[in-house]
Amino acid sequence: MGLLYRIIYAAHAKGTHHKLALDALAHLGGPDAEGWRRLFLKHAETYMAGSKAPDDVFKDFKNHCLHPRDKFWGGAPATARQWYAKTVSALGEQKWADAVHAAGILSHYVTDAVHPFHTGQSEAENSIHRAFEWSTAKSYDTLKAAASGGAMHEVIVPEQTDWLEEMLRQGAVRANRHYEKLIAHYDINRGVVDPPSGLDIVAQRIVGDLILHAARLHGVILGRALAESQAVPPPVALSIDLVLATLKIPVKLLAKRMADNADRRLVERMYDELRATGTVELTLPEDDRIMRDLHAAEVASHTATVVAEAPPISTLAARLAAARTGEQAEAPPPPKSMLAAASQPVAANASASKALPAKSSETKPAAEAKPEAPPAVRVDTASSGSVPSIKPRPATIAAPPRKRLAPGDDVVDAPSVGPRMAERLAKLGILTVQDLLNEQPAALAQALQIAHVTAQAIAEWQAQTLLVCSVPGLTGTGAQLLVGAGYRDVAALAAAEPDTLCADLLTFANSDKGRRVLRDGTPPDVERIKSWAEGARVALAA
Repeated sequence: MGLLYRIIYAAHAKGTHHKLALDALAHLGGPDAEGWRRLFLKHAETYMAGSKAPDDVFKDFKNHCLHPRDKFWGGAPATARQWYAKTVSALGEQKWADAVHAAGILSHYVTDAVHPFHTGQSEAENSIHRAFEWSTAKSYDTLKAAASGGAMHEVIVPEQTDWLEEMLRQGAVRANRHYEKLIAHYDINRGVVDPPSGLDIVAQRIVGDLILHAARLHGVILGRALAESQAVPPPVALSIDLVLATLKIPVKLLAKRMADNADRRLVERMYDELRATGTVELTLPEDDRIMRDLHAAEVASHTATVVAEAPPISTLAARLAAARTGEQAEAPPPPKSMLAAASQPVAANASASKALPAKSSETKPAAEAKPEAPPAVRVDTASSGSVPSIKPRPATIAAPPRKRLAPGDDVVDAPSVGPRMAERLAKLGILTVQDLLNEQPAALAQALQIAHVTAQAIAEWQAQTLLVCSVPGLTGTGAQLLVGAGYRDVAALAAAEPDTLCADLLTFANSDKGRRVLRDGTPPDVERIKSWAEGARVALAA
C-alpha cells in the first residue's frame, strides 16, 4: 500500500464511502492479498462507482440502515448478503470488473451499518445528519489518526450460517452506543462554517474508531468472499507511470481534488432552514426524507422501543437556545432631573456595546405595528436534483434600498413604539424620532412609570431606531431582531462576520422573544440579513 496506492487514493477517493472502500483493501489477508489489491486498484474507478451506487444510482435509502433499538429494523444485512453472493459469483467466473463493482456496492451496505446515524432515527439527528457527514468527510484522515486502534477493533467471523448478517448487527450495536453522545458532541454552528471544527475531541475519537472498524469489517468480509470464490488473482500490470498517464485529472490537482462543493451548498441551505425554523423539512435531502418517512410508517407508528440506559435526546430548540449566552448589564443611572436629561443628546447610549443582550421591551400590538413583510419563498429544485432550497423571489423593483426612518418622523414610526406608547410619550413632549433619541433611558423610564418599560428597554428602542435611521433597507422588525441578537449599533453590524451574524440573528429569531417580535412569522433569509450588514458598511463609508 505504497505510493501507487496513495496516488490512486488521491485521484479517485473523493468521499467517505470511497475512502472506506479503499482502506478496506489494507485489511485483506492471505498469500494472494497483494495480487487482489492490485486488481482492485486497476479497477479503482469501477470500485469507487460501486461504493456510491446505492446512493447515486439505486436510490436505495432504506437498506443501508440497521436500527438495533427497533429490533434491527432496516435492510442492510439482507442486501449485503445479496451483493456478497454476486461478488463471489463474479469472482468465480473471473469477471473481474463485475466482481470489483459488486464488491464496491457491498462496501456501502457494510460500512453504513457502522454509521451511528444509520442506526437510529430522531429529529435532532435528522437536522445535523448531512452536516455531520460533511464534517466527517472533510476530517477523514484526521479522524483515522485519532482512532485508538488495537485489539478493540479486531473483527471475528462468527461460526454460524448468517455470519455476515451477524457481523453487521454487531457493528450496528457498536455504533448505536454512541448515537446520543455524537448528537451532543457535534456542533453544527461551527461545522457549517468550518466542517472539521464541528467535531470536538470526544466526537473525533468516536468517529475515528468507527471509521477504523468499518474499514476492517469490510476488509474481512471481502477477504471471505475472495476465499469462498476459490479464484486466483490475475496478473496485473500496474505501474505509477501508467497510472499517472491515464489519470483524467492533472497531477497538480491530485492533492486538491474534492467532491464537497455540492454538499457545501446543500448543508448551508439546511443550516439556514434549521436556524430559522428549528427543524429541517424543505431542504431535507431525498435519502434522509425517505428514511424518516419509512421509519415513521414501519416502526414509529407500531412501537415505542426505548433503551433504558440511553440518555434522552435534547430537543433541537433547546440546543439552539443554549448556543448563545450573554451577561446582563446594569441600566445606566438616571440623571437628577428629566429637564437636565432632555438637554443631553444620547448618541452614546444608542451605541451601546454589542455584548449587551436584549431584555424585555414593549412590542407593538398587532393592530398598531408596522411589521416587516416576510419575504416570499419558493421551492427550487433546479440546483441540486430533488433537494429543494429556500430562495427569495426575484425583486420586482431594482431601485437601491432607502432609509425607512428619518429623525423628523413621528415617534409612532419608531420600532417598538405603538400608538398607545406614542400618546404617553407625547405627554412628555416626545413627538418625533429625534426627540426619542435625545432622551436619557433611565430618566424616561422613571417618567413613564410603566413597570415593564425599563431603562434598558428604552435603550433598546433607541438602538433599534438609530439603526433604522442609519441603515438603508433595514426595517423596524429587522432592527428589533438585530438588537435582540446583540448588534446594537451600525459599527457592530458593519464589522460582523456574515456567517456569525446570520447564526446569531436566526438563533434569536428562534427564541421565545424572537418569535414574539416576528409574531410567529417567517424570519428573514440569510441574503436579507447580509444585505443589512452591507448597508451598515455603506452607511459608515458615506
